[in-house]
Amino acid sequence: MLQAAVRGLREGATEAGLPVPMALAVTVLTSDPSASPELLNERLTAAIGAGCGGVVCAATDLPAIRGAAPDIVTVVPGIRPAGVPTHDQRRVATPAEAIRNGADILVIGRAVTAADNPAAAAEKIVAEVSKAL
Repeated sequence: MLQAAVRGLREGATEAGLPVPMALAVTVLTSDPSASPELLNERLTAAIGAGCGGVVCAATDLPAIRGAAPDIVTVVPGIRPAGVPTHDQRRVATPAEAIRNGADILVIGRAVTAADNPAAAAEKIVAEVSKAL
């Protein structure tokens, strides 16, 4: 399935005369508390083998991913500043933790959209990320 997605992206972009977009594979959902290192490794290996340029992964999985595939792009959901409810997410990290562990792109949703003051929440996250860089 991943190989077909990568091939389809490449063929479609080429036919349209556009740059080929990067395919991302999901490793293990951040809401899955039973994630195992074996499952992560299996899915990471499949993503690399299929030609995916990146993975969507939990921040807690970043050290293993960076060790196995240091150049792969990492998109990290489950980002919650300290003190913000985790909702259905089980494997979360603060923005600074994710950045320090090697996240390339942070996915931040409810920490901002569910905040009493979304603009202030976003500004606080930006400040935390800036300090972590």
